[in-house]
Amino acid sequence: MTHAWHVSAMIRSEYMKSVSQIGTRDDDIQGLSREEIKKIAATSRHIGRQVEYGELVDPALIGPDWAFHDGNPKGDMAPNFMCFGGRYMAVNQASKDLLETFDLGQIQFFPITVQNAGLKQTAWPKDQVYIMNVGNKKEAVVVEQPHKYAFYERGKPRDAGLGRPIYSISGPAWVTVSAAALEGPDIWMDPRIVRGLFVSPRLAAGIKKAGLARGWVLTKTQTPELH
Repeated sequence: MTHAWHVSAMIRSEYMKSVSQIGTRDDDIQGLSREEIKKIAATSRHIGRQVEYGELVDPALIGPDWAFHDGNPKGDMAPNFMCFGGRYMAVNQASKDLLETFDLGQIQFFPITVQNAGLKQTAWPKDQVYIMNVGNKKEAVVVEQPHKYAFYERGKPRDAGLGRPIYSISGPAWVTVSAAALEGPDIWMDPRIVRGLFVSPRLAAGIKKAGLARGWVLTKTQTPELH
């Protein structure tokens, strides 16, 4: 395989879980002052932007306790890959073990415990879940001549630092990724793309061979230089 692959679970609603860090939502920070709540909200937004932009985050800001807002998962084992709140990436133990056999560059894994809604029971009790933060950035998606169904422009970044990605992917199979992206780490973010998580052909093959493709939802992109 000579194509980059997009992790399309990032844009598929059935793989997005309504999970957030305990202590960062209005419904679990009652009793604090308005200034304290504003500070927590600002910190949460900043971490989210760092994740979107492929930035490493301060481990002290990723707490170990997370919870579903509503609904409860089934089964003892966690999905291979999940997207929490449309922004944070999470993997189970099997995926983490596989990833660590590849060139990961700069990546962070934070072990967490996820509680069911109401905080009465631990979700996926026989598995370990990790928040995965990818600190590798490759601006490799070709945006100058995109296929009309590949993605759409959502506006300009709000600032020159950690604004927001400019493009949202609508058809990952039509997205063109430069062959240069296949060099270096096997997993990366394109900071210009909302949920722009990509993996190399090597890692894609490894995920499939290990039987972990369900959950990752890998979509092959276009790499015209290698045709």
